[in-house]
Amino acid sequence: MAASTPTPHRRMFTSSLFTGGWNPADHDRRAVSQRSVADPADAQSCPKSRGHAADLSAGLDDAISLVHFGSGGYGDRVADPIFAERRLAEVYDPLDPDRSDLDVYAAMAREFGAHSVLDIGCGTGAFACLLAHQGLDVTAVDPAAASLEVARTKPGADRVRWLHGCAVDLPPLQVDLATMTANVAQVFLTDEDWASTLLAAHAALRPGGRLVFETRDPTAKAWLEWNHERSHKHTMIPGVGEVETWVDLIDVSGDLVSFRWTFVFTSDGTRLTSDSTLRFRRRDEVAASLAGAGYLVSEVRQAPDRPGREMVFIAQRPE
Repeated sequence: MAASTPTPHRRMFTSSLFTGGWNPADHDRRAVSQRSVADPADAQSCPKSRGHAADLSAGLDDAISLVHFGSGGYGDRVADPIFAERRLAEVYDPLDPDRSDLDVYAAMAREFGAHSVLDIGCGTGAFACLLAHQGLDVTAVDPAAASLEVARTKPGADRVRWLHGCAVDLPPLQVDLATMTANVAQVFLTDEDWASTLLAAHAALRPGGRLVFETRDPTAKAWLEWNHERSHKHTMIPGVGEVETWVDLIDVSGDLVSFRWTFVFTSDGTRLTSDSTLRFRRRDEVAASLAGAGYLVSEVRQAPDRPGREMVFIAQRPE
């Protein structure tokens, strides 16, 4: 669920998320640090669809060589620079430290008696580590290696199975619960991408298992608050210094909303930007897509911290 801030800070992906072959040469931190990282060429991509997500449990450097590039997929798309560029990934949590939105998901895991959880689009691992600390068996997947590097430094990270990849590349799983927190569901811009992800999550669930995710209600028009005046702030981060941030709305085309985050590191004057696009699906569209992927929609709840602004879908794989 969204943070209290009216900005789209949580889970800012570009329209080019979750597929394409990863190339270590694309991640030149020295070059990126001196210019915009809005260009997809500067970001790390996910292994192509139908390949294998890399298991990072033994260490990120070793796991990179294990990525298998399959054929087909969504196209040559990459993770948003805010997650793929290490300097931005490292300040992601300090810039948005209140993760009380995750408590609701942890409570639902208990409500449904889940013992195993798949965290799709885990980012820097806050939710995965929270669940692991509570004794659950957690598998977490994300296409941005830089975010996973940050995730693996957190307390409890050694109890999580980290996968560098995307949902369609998961190894065989049978989990009790699959989640997409922090509006990850909105990063899938085409019907094909969204359907493929829902089917992959369905395959990873045991019969009777549940998929839980949130998505912003388009009738609330949250993007009207995504502007410099509402979002501009200065944050002092230990070991980094002051970071100035703000968001600008770029375009609204139907149900697609594009925006740009700007980050200025006062210590050396570096200015980085990260462009993103999210899709705002109506409730009936989401429900229909879930039914098409073989789910039963059990319930649609309101986000308790954002009533009237976000919908929390609870869907079940039939027994």
